[in-house]
Amino acid sequence: MSAEPLRVRLGAVLLPCLFALGCAGPADPSAAPRSVAVEPRGEFATIEIDDQHRIIERLAAREAAAVEQVLAAPERYNPAVLYALSAALFEQDRKREAAFWFYSGQLKARSDANKALDTGAHQAVSVLNERYGGPINTWTFQDRALLRTVVERVVEADREAARNYDPRWIALHGLDAFTEDTLRFVDESAWPDIDETTRSDYLANFHRAMDAMDARDAAADAK
Repeated sequence: MSAEPLRVRLGAVLLPCLFALGCAGPADPSAAPRSVAVEPRGEFATIEIDDQHRIIERLAAREAAAVEQVLAAPERYNPAVLYALSAALFEQDRKREAAFWFYSGQLKARSDANKALDTGAHQAVSVLNERYGGPINTWTFQDRALLRTVVERVVEADREAARNYDPRWIALHGLDAFTEDTLRFVDESAWPDIDETTRSDYLANFHRAMDAMDARDAAADAK
């Protein structure tokens, strides 16, 4: 990464929303990004995210070539890119693909949050869900059988796929990125176990939520 200040692009990672800098309501995924300059210090300066930000900007601009570039090698891109990919695919009316990559981004983001010891960084997952989740969740929850299939496929695919991006991207969304030089992150040797635990928890929680909805609907129909 260059020595220039890191530009945290709000259209890409929404950092100011995390720290109450005036964001109100869900962001528009197509809105032009604003920027806040953050000088990465110490270990934070070793986190390579410039290429990830550039592809997010291209996806936000709905560049068809950017969509195909990410789809050709999704393992190279961090979860924020996959969220942006899902929005671009949804606008292309490729809704099933959009749903797959949205939930893939969500699962990976949760895994990465579980590796960050700065709990403030965990909020990035909620902010990304809020930014990109509205249209896709509305569409998928109209067909819960399809949603089950998609989420199960996401978890299965994640077990088989490589992750060739730096999961420490999420640390740049925590308060430590503004105040500290030393990165608080779980040792790399524990990452595979965290990924698998997150997958298992993600799928179990999803099934519990779906079962509760099905039970509620059955009770309503029985009245």
